[in-house]
Amino acid sequence: MAKELILILGEGNFSFTVALLEKLHSNGHQFFIYSTSFDSYEEVEKKYPESRSLFKKITESINVKLLHEVNATVSLKQTLLREKCDVNVFEHVVFNFPHLGVEDAAMHKRMIAHIFYR
Repeated sequence: MAKELILILGEGNFSFTVALLEKLHSNGHQFFIYSTSFDSYEEVEKKYPESRSLFKKITESINVKLLHEVNATVSLKQTLLREKCDVNVFEHVVFNFPHLGVEDAAMHKRMIAHIFYR
């Protein structure tokens, strides 16, 4: 059975990634998760102190790759190519309301439209 590829956009403290990881492991799924954050690793730790324990759980798994400083409108494709992963191969894409670092609904609409544009 091939591994399902999952892309998570817009993680905050990475608690969703940990919950999904635990659920998929308990169900015996074959999977690999690319979990992304707009913020740098350091910014995530500063904003969300609980992220340190979550990062520890994630790094214990061989089924997750954390990607920081990912701007889904500008660098998503380039980031995934650096990881040797084609953006078109994901079976599941999770939107945790990816954030652009500003409160601007129009910019967020454009970002989502950009992601779905082929």
